[in-house]
Amino acid sequence: MKTKAIISMVVCALMLTSCSKVVEKLIDEPEDVENILVEESPWTFSRYENTVIEDNDGSGLSGQEIENDINQYFIDISFTFNSDGTGFIDIPEQGREDWVWTLSNNRLTTISNTQTDEYTFFSADRNEMTFESRTSTLHTRDSIEYVVTHVGKYFFN
Repeated sequence: MKTKAIISMVVCALMLTSCSKVVEKLIDEPEDVENILVEESPWTFSRYENTVIEDNDGSGLSGQEIENDINQYFIDISFTFNSDGTGFIDIPEQGREDWVWTLSNNRLTTISNTQTDEYTFFSADRNEMTFESRTSTLHTRDSIEYVVTHVGKYFFN
């Protein structure tokens, strides 16, 4: 009887050890973000959250007003990443801009014929891609145009 109890305990211990090693392996080996970017493309803009206004150009715009403008302007904008390091941003009614992309140290960099963009605090999983960016955008208030520089987080699904 004692032998059966000891054997049962050893079997249970082995099963628990095997399960914990599987869990450790899953934790130690996160999914490759580059593969996720490619496999889940295109990534369509879902929302913007303003963090700070660096320069409101005298507009008096609030962070909420900037969020509202960006969330309206970015509707249906999408990023597509190809496995060969190329990709593009598609802006409805403006067209597509091709670029090459790299991912290093939580920074996504895109280089096109017209500009280089570096997105900080970048992350992506199978459900959402996010990054923070310092951006200067044009806003109109009382028929006057202002260039507002702000930092915020962009979310894509």
